[in-house]
Amino acid sequence: MNNSDLSYKLKYILKELGLNKKQLLEECRKYNPSLSKPTLLNAINNKNKNTPSIDTLSAIVNVCKMSNHPKLKYISFDYLLNENIQDVEANNITVYQEVGLNDDAIDRLKLYNTPIICDKMNIVNYFLFHTSGVYWRYLDMLKRTYEIKDNINNIESILEIFDDGWFLFYLEDNFKNIYDIYKNLKNKDKKVDLKKLDELFNIVVVHLKYELNRTLENTYESMKKLK
Repeated sequence: MNNSDLSYKLKYILKELGLNKKQLLEECRKYNPSLSKPTLLNAINNKNKNTPSIDTLSAIVNVCKMSNHPKLKYISFDYLLNENIQDVEANNITVYQEVGLNDDAIDRLKLYNTPIICDKMNIVNYFLFHTSGVYWRYLDMLKRTYEIKDNINNIESILEIFDDGWFLFYLEDNFKNIYDIYKNLKNKDKKVDLKKLDELFNIVVVHLKYELNRTLENTYESMKKLK
């Protein structure tokens, strides 16, 4: 969680409630009497080193819910802690909780459903419904591959990107040489040729693009069966 995102959201809540920081503290203490002034102020002013405790966030959520504000009554832990949710609109929060789409994706889908682009939601629905789940898995692995290549000289970053069960399983099963390098990366005592790793991932890019195209080809072929 990016603390600056939390700060932005808390300032938005203050504005919508029409409260100053002292008044918000007083309201929060109704639900968390032990909440200290520095704890809340640091969160609002983006000066906290760590994410506020569950008790602190719970107090803020309760203040919003009890305010009867048409938007703020939908404030949740998801909204406060998830940087993928920027829009406080109730329908966006609900969609995120149900299907995991962030604000940008939701807005893009809304755009598809306007006359500006000839109302193409029917084909968007078709694509999302008929495209195999394997396609999205390959796409995620391709994204991770590009991210590793972009951060190839930052071992800490690429280890975080590697850290996905399906991705690691796929590499172990299909690219054992890369998987072995990954294990060496985790073992800080062993030296790793990062340039070689970068070059090996070029092969993975070609492979995953092939699999993505093959999977989409199956989707295209299935259109022939439409009545």
